Amino acid sequence: MSLECGYIWEALTGNGQAWAITVLSAVFGLIAFAPSFKRFHIQHWAGAIVVAVSVSIFFFMLFESFKYVGKIVGPKLQGIETSSPP
Repeated sequence: MSLECGYIWEALTGNGQAWAITVLSAVFGLIAFAPSFKRFHIQHWAGAIVVAVSVSIFFFMLFESFKYVGKIVGPKLQGIETSSPP
């Protein structure tokens, strides 16, 4: 049971970081290929707002999930670490 918690923790943190990198790369790609501000229309601004809100929600949920997993799995992992030989 204790080893499974360690693997779950690694899977969650590794996967979360990969998603964060993917989201940031996509946002940078959108910025790189966006038209200049002079050519921005209302549709561009609406899309930029939707993307900004979505990315903000994604990172908020990502950080909250790390806090939750840290509270649940953290004490178990610390118990494993203290009981293991040096």
